[in-house]
Amino acid sequence: MYRVAAVIPSLFVTAAAGLWCADSASACHRCRSGCAPAACESVAYVEKTVMVPEWVDEVRTVTCVEHRREVRNKTVTVYQRMPETHAVTRTYTEYVPERRHKTVNYTVCRPVWETVERDVTVCVPVWREEDREYTVHVPEWKEVEQTRTVMVRHLEKRQATRRVCRMVPQKETRTVTCDEGHWEQQMVEVPCGAPCGGCCRSHCGGCGTRVVCRRVWVPNVVTKTMDVTVYKQHVEEEPYEYTVAVCRPEQRTYKMRVCQYHPENRVRKVRVCDYEQQTQKRSYRVCRMVREQASREVQYVECVPHQRTKTYNVTTYKCVPREKTVQCTVLVPHRVEKQVTVRVCHRVPKTIQVPVCGCGGC
Repeated sequence: MYRVAAVIPSLFVTAAAGLWCADSASACHRCRSGCAPAACESVAYVEKTVMVPEWVDEVRTVTCVEHRREVRNKTVTVYQRMPETHAVTRTYTEYVPERRHKTVNYTVCRPVWETVERDVTVCVPVWREEDREYTVHVPEWKEVEQTRTVMVRHLEKRQATRRVCRMVPQKETRTVTCDEGHWEQQMVEVPCGAPCGGCCRSHCGGCGTRVVCRRVWVPNVVTKTMDVTVYKQHVEEEPYEYTVAVCRPEQRTYKMRVCQYHPENRVRKVRVCDYEQQTQKRSYRVCRMVREQASREVQYVECVPHQRTKTYNVTTYKCVPREKTVQCTVLVPHRVEKQVTVRVCHRVPKTIQVPVCGCGGC
């Protein structure tokens, strides 16, 4: 957008004849004080020319910078790892197992058996018979009447209400899509599948085609509206009667046989064992351990250190710089001229009527 500087408008004033007083401050003072009341009350209009802004669209040529892609060659430095192999000698200590012999002295215990006689005291059983009294309980059965309370089972019928789910048929209208097609017999040309025989007996090395009759289904999809009967669940309450078992107490009399026991003293003969102490001699064997010194030769393994030298190859890598040319894409700026549309404000002169006082200045 371009800003246009404002132009100071020139005022062109055309005064009507006989409407102005004297052009001095005293004359204006007399006009206010009542020197010419008729002239002060009259209104006059003058024409003025003012500049009015007006927006218009203009096409202008501007210069802008654009970038385009260019492929250029660039030299870069890359590093390549080059292997180097050299021999390294290392000295190490290796422990070699060696078998050796030595004599070991040890102490063994040898058993020595001896026969010893000792006096022992034993208890010898002596049996005898004696009379002993004992009490037994003799049973005596009697019939006794007893009254007991028993729970008698009775069946009662009761009324209740339960919820029952029934399937109720309802008619609904549904839109279904079905295939009302039909089978047709069509003649189709297919390649022959038996070279050098069958349909290709006249030549060898390839097959031709033949016409076969096939049964083909021709679909005809039709959308129709039909009434169907569906069953929906309907829950309702209904009374029903059920039977329950109730137990009630009742007094009943029973005759029962009761066993009563009374004590009775009796005598019986029993065998009693008495023990008498007697001294007897018994012989038994006793084992005594005797210590003896013995020696034996044992074999053991001892690791003996040996200095060894080993040479092996070690590979190291060294980075070697080299120059390489690669292609890269860069954006190159360049100036282009374009036609653009901008809005510009212009000042247009316009004549208007402005009211002024008859005294000129008041």
